[in-house]
Amino acid sequence: MNYIQTGDIQSYYEYYESASTSSTTIVFIHGTGLDSSYFHYLIPILRQQYSILLYDLRGHGQSEDGGKAATIELLCDDLLSLVQALGLHNLVIVGHTFGANIAVHFADRYETLIESLILISPQAFLPLPPLASEKELREELAKARTLDKLGEFMVQRLTVKHKDHSIAKRIIQSYARLPVKMYMNHIEIACQFKLEHLRRIHKPALVLSGESDPLFPPSFTSLYNSFLHHSKFLIVPDSSNMVFFDQPAVTVEWIMKFIQRPKSIRTDTYVFTDRFLQLLMLEGYNRLVARNKVSIQCMGGFEVQMNGRVIREGWNTRYAKNILIYLAFRKTATREELCDMLFPEMTAKKALGNLRVYLNHFAKLFEARPEEPPCLAIDRDSIYFKCAVECDLADVMEEMNRSLEEKDSMLKYAMCKLILPRATQHILPGCFDAFSLSLKEKFAQDWEKLAIWAADYCCKLEQFEEAAQFIRSCLHSYPNDEGLIERMVAIQKLTNNKKELRKWTRKKKASRPDHSRET
Repeated sequence: MNYIQTGDIQSYYEYYESASTSSTTIVFIHGTGLDSSYFHYLIPILRQQYSILLYDLRGHGQSEDGGKAATIELLCDDLLSLVQALGLHNLVIVGHTFGANIAVHFADRYETLIESLILISPQAFLPLPPLASEKELREELAKARTLDKLGEFMVQRLTVKHKDHSIAKRIIQSYARLPVKMYMNHIEIACQFKLEHLRRIHKPALVLSGESDPLFPPSFTSLYNSFLHHSKFLIVPDSSNMVFFDQPAVTVEWIMKFIQRPKSIRTDTYVFTDRFLQLLMLEGYNRLVARNKVSIQCMGGFEVQMNGRVIREGWNTRYAKNILIYLAFRKTATREELCDMLFPEMTAKKALGNLRVYLNHFAKLFEARPEEPPCLAIDRDSIYFKCAVECDLADVMEEMNRSLEEKDSMLKYAMCKLILPRATQHILPGCFDAFSLSLKEKFAQDWEKLAIWAADYCCKLEQFEEAAQFIRSCLHSYPNDEGLIERMVAIQKLTNNKKELRKWTRKKKASRPDHSRET
């Protein structure tokens, strides 16, 4: 076994000298939770023309963890120590997911050592609800003492070969060896990575994305690629996140073609992002992270911010709050739709006259400063926001929809645990129009389905106290529901908590059919 002192740790590495006279060395950097052994399938062909360096990141595989939190600078220093100790230069760095982040930072700091970059399923977190939910799910699964459960969760996302028992077991064991603190440390580092960092890279880059990657799909990776100055973006067919593991032959072929012709890859048979699409995606990204934004809190209270400024007054008059919620969920509304929502029993002429007054008031709430573009548009036919709109209730209801559709029980359970603390919050305070009431009812109904499922799942795991928490959360919306109360009685019998059992038995006797489903 080969070890080199890199800073405060012993790092495990493997170095394969080229069979040719090439001075180029390909350096492989694995992702969080994995190790360098997953690149072994690529070595036999690549080393015929290039030297190969594999190594385990600190805390992974056979490398020491150092017992302290890592930083992206420290991880780059580890690689530099290794490269200098071996006397290597003319590097082509191949980074997978988190390893791609290290590759980018290393290339920025030590540009003279780099020939080119190959970034596989590169990792970045954007301010989007699905990515935020994915991050929260991983953090929830990482709360255990070991990362076995996280490994089970990740294996289905990393490779199309996840049904192969030996492969799944190997990946799960790789995660299990990683200290929990190290994993959480990597998540923190990854969240600090900004796509704007890529603008500092001027070396040629190849970006590979798996056709079936659910973690960072091609649509996301194409956005990532658009920030690089000199890059090619290729989608690897029949592969997930670990394209080099799912399709090693294709990966090797495309790596070799890129190294030989980094500025002139043939792309007529491959999917790629042309300049027009790059500009289009950059415009979309700029809007996503733009300062021009409206943020709406309608769970556990009510608050509206425009570009970071709280709009405190004016919401409890002239239906301002009702119009806001409608636009937050529907994105755009015609005047007729707003009239039907606010004044269902009023004549059209009178309703439109009233609405004109209310929209004038609504527009004043969102008056922009001279240096800001307008947030709100009120046309002759429609009303809509011209900026990014964030709404906590909309995000949670979207998470509920994804949870209801989720087939994997372990993942569905983790998603329910994340929603649980928010499920009992008072929503849409002061909103009693038909649209808001329909949102409240859908929220309660969807959560009841999820909570009952989660409670049953907890009972199978003999986690009875947690099962009771899920059922109790439903009773906030349906306090006299006989079915829910009967479930609480059954759960308390399993916990052998006599005090709680007596309490819920009394509630069961007191509940009557005519009182159920009171909202």
